[in-house]
Amino acid sequence: MSYAGVEADRVLVQHALALLGRLTPQEWASPSARKGWSVQDVVTHLGYSSRRSPTRPWSCRSTPPARPRA
Repeated sequence: MSYAGVEADRVLVQHALALLGRLTPQEWASPSARKGWSVQDVVTHLGYSSRRSPTRPWSCRSTPPARPRA
């Protein structure tokens, strides 16, 4: 993944975390579009899946790859 892709991914995650941080306990427990899954179930699944993604080997580390030098 390019640096621009990593940066875009980082910004997307920041926005998602900001949104998720505002959810109430009732919203976390509410049904999602996936039958039988709560919002919390979906978020947990996505978080686990992104950390295990073979296309993002850096995702298990605390920092993404370094920005290439110009």
